[in-house]
Amino acid sequence: SYATGAVTGAGTYVGGLVGFNTKAISGSYTTGTVNGQQRTGGLAGENGGTITNSYTTGAVTGNDYVGGLVGSNTNGGSITNSYATAAVRGTGFYVGGLVGLLQAVNDYGSMVGWNDQGSITNSYATGAVTGAQPGSGYVGGLVGSNADYSTITYSYWDINTSGRTLSQGGTGKTTADMKLKGTYTGWDFNTIWDIVGSTNDGYP
Repeated sequence: SYATGAVTGAGTYVGGLVGFNTKAISGSYTTGTVNGQQRTGGLAGENGGTITNSYTTGAVTGNDYVGGLVGSNTNGGSITNSYATAAVRGTGFYVGGLVGLLQAVNDYGSMVGWNDQGSITNSYATGAVTGAQPGSGYVGGLVGSNADYSTITYSYWDINTSGRTLSQGGTGKTTADMKLKGTYTGWDFNTIWDIVGSTNDGYP
């Protein structure tokens, strides 16, 4: 499935494809801009289900819990083989390039604000991330703060485009390395991923 139109919401759970997901989303994408307040994401405002093989390219803006792909990833939700490339801007807390996640800590991560008992596998983020308090601590290129019992596996962020060199999880790579298959340990480049010239600006 896919959606290309711009989405604007004045409240909670605003997503480019789905407002609140508790089931499964697979092989889906969005390209339109998304503007919301609480729990705003390019694909889903909140995810408590599974998201696989999906991506977003549209810019996302909101207040708290704002993510390029998912605003808030809760209740053991999982994200696999997915990515977000556009800029993400939040005026409040928990802002991430891929996910801005739940928990009452003032965290900013280019990919995840706070990862609580969820899983992120074979995913990446490249977009610049801005928040209301970028100097407040817990700033990471991939993850701001990683909670116990959460897993981040074979996931990466671009240290050049994100402007972040540190993270509590994942692996930071230069833009040049992010465009090489050899960078992505554990990724399936036979049936799921590929890197082809200028397609997707050279990223997987």
